Amino acid sequence: TFTVVGAQTFRAFNLGSSTNTGTLILSGINIDGFISSQNGNAIECNSSSVLDVEINNCSFKNISSSGATVSGAININNVSANVTIKDSKFENIASGNNGGAISTNAKSTNTITIQNCTFKNTYTPTSSTVYNGGAIYANSTGYTLNIKDCTFEDTKASTGGAIYLSTLLTANISNCNFVRCTTQHPTAGTGHGGAINFMAPILNITGCKFDNCSDNG
Repeated sequence: TFTVVGAQTFRAFNLGSSTNTGTLILSGINIDGFISSQNGNAIECNSSSVLDVEINNCSFKNISSSGATVSGAININNVSANVTIKDSKFENIASGNNGGAISTNAKSTNTITIQNCTFKNTYTPTSSTVYNGGAIYANSTGYTLNIKDCTFEDTKASTGGAIYLSTLLTANISNCNFVRCTTQHPTAGTGHGGAINFMAPILNITGCKFDNCSDNG
């Protein structure tokens, strides 16, 4: 087990290279009480990466942003690789921008998988600016996003209280539980998506449960 505790001026891990290939595995890492001003306060898979990444059995707790960052814990930044995040916990995470816990973006031929993870009390800022995806924000370059066997509890954002799905991607959400996921849109109205807000052309939702999720409009 590797543990990182306390405020930092930079993220814990910056992964990726235009030359390194293969798979990098991060396992058994605990990050607690971490504060930074970087994209992906804990981990960034950067835009030059062609390295597949697997993050498993990790814990991210009490993470906050000291600047307008992309996501609270993990930022997957337009990578040319596959990323898997599984068997991990995200709790008490405050983003400075889109994606309370995770922000994803990948090339069109790649797949991002988030499996058997729990998201509790993760959120984007409350302000006059719209910030999306209380737990997960998925940006658009046409990749495939698989979210399965996950639990989202007490997550909130302007739109997509738990998950925000942008255009041009394929999203598969299966066997997930959404509990008290809410929106905090600065302009009350309909269509913000208490649990999920999507513009994805292909969206499959199977075997999911929604309990007490609501739109503030």
